[in-house]
Amino acid sequence: MGGGAGGGGRGGRGGNGRGGDQGAGGKNGGNGAEGGGRNAGSCGQGSGGGCPNPAHGGGGGTQAGHPIDPVTGRVYTLAVTDMALPGAFPLVIERAYSSAQRDFDYGLGHGWNHSLGWRVIELRRRRVRVVTATALACEGRCPDEGETVKLPIGLLTRTREGYFLKADDGITRVFEDGFAIDNEFRLSALLDRNGNQARLFYENGTGPLQFVNDSVGRLLRVRRHRDGRIAAFEVKNASARGAWTSFRTYEYL
Repeated sequence: MGGGAGGGGRGGRGGNGRGGDQGAGGKNGGNGAEGGGRNAGSCGQGSGGGCPNPAHGGGGGTQAGHPIDPVTGRVYTLAVTDMALPGAFPLVIERAYSSAQRDFDYGLGHGWNHSLGWRVIELRRRRVRVVTATALACEGRCPDEGETVKLPIGLLTRTREGYFLKADDGITRVFEDGFAIDNEFRLSALLDRNGNQARLFYENGTGPLQFVNDSVGRLLRVRRHRDGRIAAFEVKNASARGAWTSFRTYEYL
């Protein structure tokens, strides 16, 4: 698999071609860290192997500059910003890789996640896992309706409609039942401390992410390849007669 992110900018596809820091393929990823005790929460990535992207050293090796967690052994990348729309509540899209999430594909290839790919996953034995934009998996006790539990990344509350997470970065993330698939609750809205919000829309409710409406009314479109993976994040450009402008494009091996 593997892949590359084309250069961004308002003009569309850049000249970087295929790079080593995009999609990834692999099997047998870690399962995340288990918290201890009734009220304990933990963040972790499980036991990670070598990065499965061949561009990181040829068929699963690692490359200098890609950190390795000394405790879990996971290989990961630092977050890369692919798009930032200014405003009172800026809409920023970052992506990052973790070898411990390599069994999962959230649209950018196995092991990769992005700022719109947060999700809450209900596990067995009354546990819950939150997957962040950096592919970090935090686990804790699953709250009852109306209850809040503290996780290492913030406060998670169960509501009648789903969950909301008051994260330590100051953003509240909403996960509504209407966009859930089985036990997996996907991100449906982002809110800042001043009440500004961005809304996410999925194809037919339970399909892939399709549009985002940001706090000032701009429309972001997620364009996809035929296999369903993300091809580009695009914004409708009013000054260009409503044409879609690509801020970042993605290709996969």
